Formats: sequence, C-alpha cells, structure tokens
Amino acid sequence: MRLFIASLAILLLGLPPLLGVPPFYLASGSTYWSEFWRTALATLVGAGAAFAANLYLQDRARRRDHYAAGNFAMATLGQTYIDLRTLRTGVHEELRRCNTAAPGRPTWMIFRPVLFFQPSDFRFDFKPLTFLFEDTPSIEAFQALHRVQWEQRDLFGHVETLNSRLGKKNDRLEEAGHAREPESVVTVRDAALAAGGRLIIEIEQALENVIHGCENNESPILEASRLLYLAMKDRFPDSRPIRVEQPPE
Repeated sequence: MRLFIASLAILLLGLPPLLGVPPFYLASGSTYWSEFWRTALATLVGAGAAFAANLYLQDRARRRDHYAAGNFAMATLGQTYIDLRTLRTGVHEELRRCNTAAPGRPTWMIFRPVLFFQPSDFRFDFKPLTFLFEDTPSIEAFQALHRVQWEQRDLFGHVETLNSRLGKKNDRLEEAGHAREPESVVTVRDAALAAGGRLIIEIEQALENVIHGCENNESPILEASRLLYLAMKDRFPDSRPIRVEQPPE
C-alpha cells in the first residue's frame, strides 16, 4: 500500500513536466488544464480507493481462512484427545478384566482385540496453516502439531499390530481344536504351544507399545493445543479460538 501511494505521488509530480503538462498546482489559471487535472485526480483517487479496498478484502478473507484453519486444527486436536482417552480407558478396563476374570492366565492369552479405536491414516492438513511460519513462536506450534501427528499414527500402527496378532493367535487356537475364548477352557501350556513363542512375544510387545502410547501421547496433544492457541491469539488478538484442555480427573 505504501509503495502504491509513493508511486502515485511520483506520477502526479514527475510525469506531467515530461509530457509538457503543467502540474496540477500550477494549472489553476487554465480552465482546460484545471478540468484535466480534476478528471485525472478523480480517476487516480478512485482507482487507488478501489485498489486499497480490494487489498483490504483480500487480507480479511485471508485472515478469515487462517482463523478457520487454526480452529479446525484445534478441533482435530480435541477429537484426537477424546479418542486417546477413550482408548486408554478401554485398554485399562480390559487389563482389569483379564486380572479378575482369569487371575492365573497371562494377558497375551485372554486380552481381546481393541474394537472401539479404529486405526486410520491420521494427518493434519498443514497447507492452510502456512501462517504459522510467519514468526518463530508459531513455528513451535507447527512442530508440536507434527509431533502429535507422528505419535498418533505410530499409536494407530501399534493398535493395528495388536489386533492382527491377537486375531492370528485366536485362529491358531481354533486350528488346534481349542475354543476361541481360551481362558475358560484351554490350559496355558496348550495355548502357548498352539500360538507359538514368537507370536506371544509379538502380542506382548504390541500391547506394551499401546499402553505406552496411551500414557505418553496426552501431554504432546495438550502442548500442541497450548502453542496453537497462543499463535492464534498473537495473530488474531481479538479472537476467541477454541482450546483443548485436560478435564478434571
């Protein structure tokens, strides 16, 4: 905008003498040149006003899009946080069931597949969030969002692996002539022989990874929410962006 005003001033002051036209401040004695300058100035001012208005509308639309993108990312964080807490609650409840339903049985033998948490190709759409690169503090928000994306996709992979290995274990028990609910029928020894030592280790490792992800992914989500909230308040001081917060226990 400043460049446009400077260019307009140069045009008004410097171009007329080159064309043999008296400047507007010396044209008052001539009706022709006075009319010329009134028309020229009106045209230039009108064009400048239209140009400035267009810039303003573009900037407002861009800011609106940035604000919507930030809120959408925050809403995604919120849903991710809910999904994570749901998974953690479900895993803990299943572990308690394993300990109470069959106290003498190993967890790998009776833990059931996770059905309430469906793995997906989780990702943030970072393209509308390019405004986060405009200053250093906001880049921290981008990095935090990227970390959440990476860790959640990693957790999805562990859940998928756990369900796959548990399904394979149940298939092997069934092929060996054992029931698919072995805690009430088959012995630990027979279940271990049917499943195989390698598959048992894979189940235990996948379950450990899921439990670890449930316990450690909450903090990055809350930190990403905090940084994104600060970045949006810095860019949109009068706004009230949504925020993900830890509920009381």
